[in-house]
Amino acid sequence: MDRTTVTDYVRCLCPVGSSIRKVNVVYGAHDMDLPLAGFTVEEIQFSLRDVLNVGMDVPAYIDGKRVGDKGLSVQAGQRIEFCSDFGNKGIGKIYTKEEFMQAFRMSEADWSDWVEKGLPFDSMRDGTIVVNETEVDAWKAGKRGQKRENLAALERMAGAAEEIARHLDPTPPEIVKSRYIAEKLGCSVKWVGDMARTGVIPKQCIVGGTGDGKQWRFYRSKIDKWLSRESA
Repeated sequence: MDRTTVTDYVRCLCPVGSSIRKVNVVYGAHDMDLPLAGFTVEEIQFSLRDVLNVGMDVPAYIDGKRVGDKGLSVQAGQRIEFCSDFGNKGIGKIYTKEEFMQAFRMSEADWSDWVEKGLPFDSMRDGTIVVNETEVDAWKAGKRGQKRENLAALERMAGAAEEIARHLDPTPPEIVKSRYIAEKLGCSVKWVGDMARTGVIPKQCIVGGTGDGKQWRFYRSKIDKWLSRESA
């Protein structure tokens, strides 16, 4: 049922010629100003049960404060909100700031810290601060998602840092050429080839299939051990 139909329906409840003023009525996605001042919470809830599907067991809040006695009359300019408990149809449980802090065992410092981090809350006309449980859950879920994204970003940064480190300080290759040995010994590349060919360099240091017309290749770890023995 659209807003105009709901408003017309509720106006039928008001005595003809009465000067009943408006009350802000909220339930789920519905937010309407209706001429219901003077009616009790129970009367308003009963009149809206079929129009907005408001169950009689749904808690009511006037200006953010939960109503204990539904025989209480609603005054002009007040906001009456029907909110299902969390997990049921509706917009979720509404806490005042004090109730929220007590439920989560928070200090004023904790509250300020959460607000600074983006805790969603609303200020009512009388200055009362109210917190919607559903909005808080969505906010916390968003923060968890952001934390996962941040961790993923850190992992990508760490991977990039490792790649840069490998580029700047690469791991020595396992297979080296004759120039590697020549630089270590301070001799020519030709002399290294001659040592390999004549057996001065041990055969186990030479990569099979190299030499004899091809470039010599050597196992670095084995060559390093041989060089250390030669220089001892």
